[in-house]
Amino acid sequence: DIAIVGRGNFCLVDHETAERRYTRSGNLVLDLNGQLAVNADNAKWTIDPPIQIPNDWERISVLTDGRVQTLQSGAWTDVGQLQLAIFTPTPTLMIHWLPTVIPMPLGRLCTTHPAMLPV
Repeated sequence: DIAIVGRGNFCLVDHETAERRYTRSGNLVLDLNGQLAVNADNAKWTIDPPIQIPNDWERISVLTDGRVQTLQSGAWTDVGQLQLAIFTPTPTLMIHWLPTVIPMPLGRLCTTHPAMLPV
């Protein structure tokens, strides 16, 4: 598991509707296609943009700047970059600190940034 320090949500994709979803849950798993996903709401939600984990990985590491690396044949290789969605608060924005996946937040997407994770 990993955690977000400060503001932001992981960007996910709903495979049934292709819509973007957002969560603060850091329960990372691999989906059936070998892509990094979040296990929440009894479902696996693929990270967006997708991060493909090679079949021959020995270990997976997420660095404090959000880079995802795999250990393969004794060498660490970058395989992707976690992105965080940062929202501009509005009067109707409601924050729920539950490990759940939400559709569109009631705010405007300000920007996405590389993830900043605890050391």
